[in-house]
Amino acid sequence: MKTESIYQRLENEMEDQYRQIRREVRKYNPRYFINMLRDKGGYETAVALLTPLNPPDGFKTLLLRGRLDLTLETLVYDDPEFNELFSREIILKIGRRLGR
Repeated sequence: MKTESIYQRLENEMEDQYRQIRREVRKYNPRYFINMLRDKGGYETAVALLTPLNPPDGFKTLLLRGRLDLTLETLVYDDPEFNELFSREIILKIGRRLGR
């Protein structure tokens, strides 16, 4: 049986996160996130959202709603395997975004 690659696991967890946001965060549909995920895949989407100097709008929305636990930043930062996919600079940047 073939094991799931770390890239596929990232994408799957990002899709799960999208569904959780839709269920748990009232009046917020992260359409930009899911469209980008479907168009570019998990890793490319993560790079596009995690590398800019300023956090994306979705991060800001979840921050204002007290749901940093549902951000891509938390997903990547809290998983040591996902940490390995990104440079130390990016991991430090998202740690600062999260206030860690």
